[in-house]
Amino acid sequence: VPRGLNLIKHATVLVGSERSLEDFQEPGQITYPVTGKLSLLAEQIEHELNSHDVVVMVSGDTGYYSLLPYLKKKFPANP
Repeated sequence: VPRGLNLIKHATVLVGSERSLEDFQEPGQITYPVTGKLSLLAEQIEHELNSHDVVVMVSGDTGYYSLLPYLKKKFPANP
């Protein structure tokens, strides 16, 4: 958990639910709330990855009910 919190704290771009962004956003971070428009979100992430580090925060069962499977397909080279 400390490593994850450190990544979140120092990320240039933070993606997550509105609630998680409220809880974890640091001043100066670029944020993108997760909405139902996943293709638009993927475009925004792809654009930001060209010049910034991006941290995506998800909750729930990350193997089943989460953005993880979608993001792994869209961004296979970015762990």
